[in-house]
Amino acid sequence: MVRTQIYLTTSEHKGLRALSRRTGRSQSELIRSALDSFLAADKGSDRAALLRQALAAWGRVDIVIHNAGIARSGFFTRMSATDFAALMRINFLAPVALTRAVLPHMRERGYGRMVFSTSAAGLYGNRGQSAYSASKAALLTFMQSIRLEESGYDFRVNAIAPFADTPMTAGYMPGQSDGRFSTAWPAALALWFAHRDCSASGDTVIAGGGVFRAARWVEGEGLQIPGFAQIGAEDIARHYAAIRSLDPAIGQDSADDCFRRVVAAAAPDS
Repeated sequence: MVRTQIYLTTSEHKGLRALSRRTGRSQSELIRSALDSFLAADKGSDRAALLRQALAAWGRVDIVIHNAGIARSGFFTRMSATDFAALMRINFLAPVALTRAVLPHMRERGYGRMVFSTSAAGLYGNRGQSAYSASKAALLTFMQSIRLEESGYDFRVNAIAPFADTPMTAGYMPGQSDGRFSTAWPAALALWFAHRDCSASGDTVIAGGGVFRAARWVEGEGLQIPGFAQIGAEDIARHYAAIRSLDPAIGQDSADDCFRRVVAAAAPDS
């Protein structure tokens, strides 16, 4: 029999709760229902204390789901430094703090699953959401870095960019409260990412309204321009259409891989 797994989530997720109630045995193997299956961390709590609480209650933590966050809109030049810092602290630094607390425990046990809640704004930016976008984008590269650092054992980390009807998104998704954007869609994806059978790691998936789409940053084939000692801005201008082309689009596993690819193609001086 598959052992029940213990998870922490940084805010209560109605979709997760509904799915765990509805799906029966397969999810009962994934989620323990003690204390409503949640150790909710408010925005100012001590993440190390949260971990200690979980270990005292259950003896281990198998999964962490980072889904707490806030959204504040405003053009960058009109947003106070205090509000900008608050978004970074809650949306980025708080998940970092909990990750710092829990990773040694997962590494010692040789097992862990972690899920981050990012945003399409973190992938692409958004008008009036510079701080929110920056905080959610930071999670993605943080996720990729710990994926590489924790690759020596059964650790998987992925991210969800949800479109869901929640109190936080009420002002951003007008007219979308008709049930199509239930939290059940991203919650189902979170449950899969948290499952012991999930082998994916480093993936980001957009989820909402029954739509699931993988997303990633890519680079193009680019252009090699010889004679770098003499190159000028006019050379860039002349070739810029080819430089900015993403056909074909190429993904990289790490910044090191990106650098090696650049070194291999680097033009000799001429």
